[in-house]
Amino acid sequence: RHRAGHRQGQPARGGSHLTLQLLQTLSIMVQNIQLETSLFYLFSNNHVNELIECDFDFDDEEVMAYYISLLKTISLKLNPATVQFFFDYGDGVLGGNKKCSEAPDAKLASFPLFTRAVGFVEHPESMVRAAARTVVLNVFGVHDKELRRYLLKPENWALYVPRVVDRIAAAVESLDGVALVDGSSPTEISHDGERSNLVAELGDLMYHVNDLMCVPNLLDSGDKSHSHYEDEHGVASKTERELWSKFVEPTALGSLKQGDGATSSMTAALFALSRLMQACTRTTLANRLCEVLTKKNSREGVSSRDAFIASLKSPRLDVASAAVFALYSIVKSCHVSDETAEEGGLLTVQRKEAMGGDWGEDEKGEFADEWIAALIKFITETQAPLAAKQCAAWVLRRLATRESLGNERQSALDKMMVDAARVFVHGAMEGPWYDSASCLFTQEWASARRAVEQPSTQDDAVISILIAARAQDDQDTLTPPSPSDSSPGAGAALVAQLRELMFAAMLRPEFFGAALPLDAPPLGDPSLIIDAMTDTVDSDTMYEPIAVRSTAELEVKEGEFVVESTDTDRSVACRVAFEPGRELHVRIEVISRVCGSCASASAVLVSEGGR
Repeated sequence: RHRAGHRQGQPARGGSHLTLQLLQTLSIMVQNIQLETSLFYLFSNNHVNELIECDFDFDDEEVMAYYISLLKTISLKLNPATVQFFFDYGDGVLGGNKKCSEAPDAKLASFPLFTRAVGFVEHPESMVRAAARTVVLNVFGVHDKELRRYLLKPENWALYVPRVVDRIAAAVESLDGVALVDGSSPTEISHDGERSNLVAELGDLMYHVNDLMCVPNLLDSGDKSHSHYEDEHGVASKTERELWSKFVEPTALGSLKQGDGATSSMTAALFALSRLMQACTRTTLANRLCEVLTKKNSREGVSSRDAFIASLKSPRLDVASAAVFALYSIVKSCHVSDETAEEGGLLTVQRKEAMGGDWGEDEKGEFADEWIAALIKFITETQAPLAAKQCAAWVLRRLATRESLGNERQSALDKMMVDAARVFVHGAMEGPWYDSASCLFTQEWASARRAVEQPSTQDDAVISILIAARAQDDQDTLTPPSPSDSSPGAGAALVAQLRELMFAAMLRPEFFGAALPLDAPPLGDPSLIIDAMTDTVDSDTMYEPIAVRSTAELEVKEGEFVVESTDTDRSVACRVAFEPGRELHVRIEVISRVCGSCASASAVLVSEGGR
């Protein structure tokens, strides 16, 4: 009945229960048939093609789900032997009567499985879109000469790949409206769901295009001219050219340089480039992107490299943070060749040593030094979110050695650590959690170390960081917020300050070129931290920590005997009562201790006798 309705040009409506049963049963049959000859019987006489072309009630979600599932199941059974059944040559010539190469007019054939799946790649339901893309990818992946020719015909090619690339460009342009730059404060954006869906869709499209660029060429060892033609005009090469000409060059690079043709903000463009580099496994595209973004080009007025470095040094934190993530994706990519990375100054120390190179004063060394300088400026001179700085530190630790840093940059990193220590010690002594400050070092070190060695660069995480960076830009002042009156708020603030301190400690010059320690945080020279602690109290106060033998002794425990202090700035007499009518004469003591590179400060109650 459905076939009859279709032949008369009428939609196959009604009887939804029968429709669902038909689609489900056929899908189960196709999925579970193992013998290829049985598939031949099922696919012959064009019945499946007619069913595929039937106009079901796709407004019914169940019908839509079963139909797209059937298309996906059929596409998984495609191979050079079965694909012939899905060509429709017209004029009464049914698919499966002849091989494609023997058909009377193979170039005029249609392929309903492909054309119907293409019609659902922009469906509002994400699961339908994903299934439709899987069907198309499976069709492109069949090693059949005639099918490949059919797909590469201009009219058929235009049905799919250019549309996917256009959707990528549109998604990047839409990011400004729902996530990054829309003229309003990020706190006023109420469409978090829309943002998440858009970012997820962009990621799916990036990976899907990469899958198309991984479609292997057809091998024809007896025809070298055909092999060369495939290299130049195959699915992978043609997809790469389509992506470059319609998205990378006009949208991503054009918006990065913010020329007259810019279609999105620099932040969105850099985010898109980082996602593309993260998804890309095609070496030709990865090397081309790296070369354009890192190599000087005298033929351009403002080169993409100049714009990239300028964005890394931008005073706008969202732009600089997005540039850091883009740089991270380039350095991390294993599909960029050592030669291309070296030409752009982004060859890691480990790979450079493996190649037998050194840190000379040639042009490549200057390029590397320029990246290192920009990263240190971002880390030490901006108030960017810690997650963005951790990503920058990952890149810096792979590009720089202790020698290449130089004294001035080493001093900048030391100063950052001292400043972070001062903020942390001050926060610990001013807040209600001073007694737990020393314990936090050990408890938080593993997660802090992991955050630097394995930065979070998932789509949603990066977008959240960029929004936080923009929110920081929008603040009237960059001074730290006042301490929270609540105990949980003060505790969260203290942990945040500790993480900043640990991050700074990981950038000590002696740890460049070496793995970060697994255990207690290495804060370097104890005098640096002691000076920071001394700065938190009156300059006339003697505040010298007592040396102990192990980190376990840094914490003052209940019942421990301590030496009573006569310093009135560090010891205050008072009376306390833990039970009604029983007052105790005690002193509030400030006790500081140091062990190696770790220091602690605790305020405790000391009873008579020093306990």
